[in-house]
Amino acid sequence: MATPYDVMTLLATVRELRGQMAAALQDQLTERRARLQNEARTLRLLTPQRQIERLRQKLDDQTARMAGALRNTARQERQRLVGLNARLQAASPQNLLARGYAIVERDADGLRMNSAQQAAPGTTLRVTLHDGTLKATVKERALRPDA
Repeated sequence: MATPYDVMTLLATVRELRGQMAAALQDQLTERRARLQNEARTLRLLTPQRQIERLRQKLDDQTARMAGALRNTARQERQRLVGLNARLQAASPQNLLARGYAIVERDADGLRMNSAQQAAPGTTLRVTLHDGTLKATVKERALRPDA
């Protein structure tokens, strides 16, 4: 038969073991809850809805980048066209005439003249200026010695 001392020792041991067991169960429960929460979070990230949201965000980001690149390209092309237009205007025959140049053609055949050798004395010329045309007749021709 057990003595009161043995019963008291057994009760103390049972209480201690019960406490250890409760603590161990609580630790396991806490660990499993944390693991379950991690798995649930991973699962939420893998849901089709979340993947669609992520892909939509990626598409929105890429669309914004493309729109910015397109605006930049359009701005550069506008600047290039402005420059080309200025060059074209500078080379325009009307603008050249307005700056004091003339277009000289032989009246007989319409040949545009670029050399004094193309018109002998007596040749009739048509001279186009910015505000009209003149008819002129060559009286004499003087060629440069290096021409």
